[in-house]
Amino acid sequence: YKVTESAVVEDLLKKMPGVEIDSEGKITVNGKEIKKILVDGEEFFSDDPKVASKNLPAKMVDKLQVLERRTEQAQMTGFDDGEEENVINLTVRPGMKEGLFGNAFAGYGSKQRYEANAMLNYMKDKDQYTFLGGLNNTNNAGFSDLATTMFGGMGGGRGGRGGGGMFGGSNGISTSGNLGGNFSKQFTPELKLGGNIRYGFTDNNSLSDVFTQNILSAGNTLEEEHTNANNKSQNFNMDLRLEWEPDTITRVIFRPTVSFYDNRRNETGDFFTSSEMTGDTINYGESDYSSEGKGKDMSFNLDASRELGKEGRILSVQLRGQTGDSDNSGTSISGTYYNGTRPDDLIDQRFTNAGSNQSWRGYLSYVEPIGKDNFIQLAYQYSQNRSESDKDTRSRDESGNYTVLDSLYSKRLENNFVRQELEVNFKSVREKYDYMFGFSMQPSSSRSKTFIGAEEIYDGEQKVINYSPMA
Repeated sequence: YKVTESAVVEDLLKKMPGVEIDSEGKITVNGKEIKKILVDGEEFFSDDPKVASKNLPAKMVDKLQVLERRTEQAQMTGFDDGEEENVINLTVRPGMKEGLFGNAFAGYGSKQRYEANAMLNYMKDKDQYTFLGGLNNTNNAGFSDLATTMFGGMGGGRGGRGGGGMFGGSNGISTSGNLGGNFSKQFTPELKLGGNIRYGFTDNNSLSDVFTQNILSAGNTLEEEHTNANNKSQNFNMDLRLEWEPDTITRVIFRPTVSFYDNRRNETGDFFTSSEMTGDTINYGESDYSSEGKGKDMSFNLDASRELGKEGRILSVQLRGQTGDSDNSGTSISGTYYNGTRPDDLIDQRFTNAGSNQSWRGYLSYVEPIGKDNFIQLAYQYSQNRSESDKDTRSRDESGNYTVLDSLYSKRLENNFVRQELEVNFKSVREKYDYMFGFSMQPSSSRSKTFIGAEEIYDGEQKVINYSPMA
């Protein structure tokens, strides 16, 4: 596939049949979303494929593979867990595999548009080091904007003219920048360490002017609406991957991750509606919305397996842990005025949206070979998830303080979910085919509470046992 000298991997992908890239940079191949991009088999910026697709130069690519990769748990046990992920693997041109290479470009155009990007890569044997950075105002963010994703839909509820945040996404003009590093180091034949650290920001401004003609039997109306919105966000992410194989029958993989993000939004608007026949104003209004939010996430994955004295007899353990919280607060003021024909619709609110969640999972698997190329697996897992969401919206009291609870926009939810699974599976591998079947039992319980202010309006528990055959 022929691409220009300055093309990045995304430009290369767009030329390939079956590949689609949407306006947000999400990659799909034959309808399946790509979760990761690998470079010579090594993870590149973990689970954010946009960093590779929008920053790596296309001319470094020798071959491009689309793979359906099994999870580390399935690779260790040998039993498919149904959790495959679709990835792209880039093999690097032979001349670039030893030593230092990089590229940089910059451009400036009409309407004060600019774009600059630089990447430096060092490869030696199985070691990789990459540093990259970029800045542009062409709506081409080179990373996933977690903050905008988290807080894009939050708000205190705006009256009359609908919810806030309509123009806070990919519309308008976005200035964005990113800076990051990625590495993979083979310290010894038994020990490999990799990971990445990245920072990104976006500053989105949008102006919207909408003119609408409503054709009605009672007489046509004309509507004009103006909106001015600004959305700023920052993201910091770091994750590591340690892979240790002390001998040929033992494997350990440990992955800690941490993310911090914050977001600020401001939006103002006004509108008026008039009669097309008389020119009289039917209604008019204005709105002012602002919010600030921040959050963090931390997690770890631990996978370990060992062969026990006989080929195919494998004991494996998996642990998962995650905790996160977010907090978003702001004000929402709006008014729709009807010139005395009906009561005015006025909203003046201050809101706080807070959320937190903690989860963990433990998994134990034992595989025993039976005869030639037959295997039976016994497995057990226990998982728990606790989450809380609190939306508190207040209106002004007679003294002008925000103390009056607005029950329409306020609610607190608490949930505790526990799930267990006990399963037995059988697999047979033959030269030209293989087959697998099994059965699992999955008891679970969920306890939920709902509050409006201090009042509890729901407290319920549900217990379920599912039985699942599989083939």
